Amino acid sequence: MAQFNMYYIDPDANAGDGTITQIGDFPTDNMGATSVSVMFDEGKVLQFGGGQFTNTYNPPDGSKKTSIIDLNQDLPVITQVADMNLSRHWADGIVLPDGTVLAVGGSRENNREDLGGVAFAPEIYDPLANTWTLMEANSTPRLYHSSAALLPDGSVFVGGGGAAGSSIPNYPSAEVFLPPYLYDANDNLAVRPTITSAPAEIGYGHTFTVDVSGNVDRVTLLKVNTATHSMNTQNFNELAFQRSGDTLTIDAPTLVTVATPGDYQLFVLDSNGVPSVAAMMRVSHTYTPPPVVEANIVTNGSFEQNDVADGTAGDVEAPGWTTSRPDNAVPTTPSPSGMTTTG
Repeated sequence: MAQFNMYYIDPDANAGDGTITQIGDFPTDNMGATSVSVMFDEGKVLQFGGGQFTNTYNPPDGSKKTSIIDLNQDLPVITQVADMNLSRHWADGIVLPDGTVLAVGGSRENNREDLGGVAFAPEIYDPLANTWTLMEANSTPRLYHSSAALLPDGSVFVGGGGAAGSSIPNYPSAEVFLPPYLYDANDNLAVRPTITSAPAEIGYGHTFTVDVSGNVDRVTLLKVNTATHSMNTQNFNELAFQRSGDTLTIDAPTLVTVATPGDYQLFVLDSNGVPSVAAMMRVSHTYTPPPVVEANIVTNGSFEQNDVADGTAGDVEAPGWTTSRPDNAVPTTPSPSGMTTTG
């Protein structure tokens, strides 16, 4: 098949006019307007489905192929990984709190009136196992103009689809997908770890604290997404943390290229991969951490020493405390009651 070009766009180069630079070829057919791309890890894009550049009639079957585009190198490195189970034009891709990716909707044919080859069943890609796993089918075709979004409770909203003004059906409805991590081994709702407090805003390169309850094995940060026409604005960050009691001290992202400014969902996950309900927070490049307030033992001295600087304690000439005394240091006399009084 033909090779398809890839480009870097630099909006700040060339005196602000920007530049477009070809950086190589994309080697397989999971590309184009009807394909899905989503940043599922720091500097890594999962690219799947599609197979045509424009929304034209009678295209080739939607691709099952999947690639990882690694942008952490001087030039992108493309690795073809496991194929999807179903062909998909116009699917949506959603990164989940555990770092897996949900492919939902789409069809083998490009939004045909006869709905040929609708992909009713979503599937989940596991980057560690390099596998796609089919999930329970949904009830409604979700094709061109459909949308999906990760909700704070870890479920996924899926809705819409259709093409107004044509003979293709419209679907002004919505469904909610419940991923397997929300259930335990007995198919009951799993017990979740809990975020009890979190900051409303964090900044690049800083640490921040979050109070939690329950077992916490991972902390992940996902940008609040919009998704339509197979494009998704999410990005995913795995955050390092330390725990002391019920408080996590977490390292915020350091680069705007992997965590663009905006609103995010912070999840904590237990050792079984069960996520908390997300804490909503903003990642800001203008964030200023609050000042550290240190308690002063002595402020501007005391009635004994009036020349002690703020935040320091001065030496005071005083006898101090002791747990013993020399013999006969304090004379005593007997009292009629048998108690001893000082003289």
